Amino acid sequence: MLNISDKQLIEAYYSALELALEDDFIALLEEEIEKRNLSIKIKKKSVN
Repeated sequence: MLNISDKQLIEAYYSALELALEDDFIALLEEEIEKRNLSIKIKKKSVN
């Protein structure tokens, strides 16, 4: 995911959460966010 900016990555992450996209896709975004050491609060799904 080197082709998108940090801002685009964060926007994609929040959009994916809002749209309730696939968990695997959201996890991929989270991994990239962590790899880039971006300081945002990652919203993990709670297990009920």
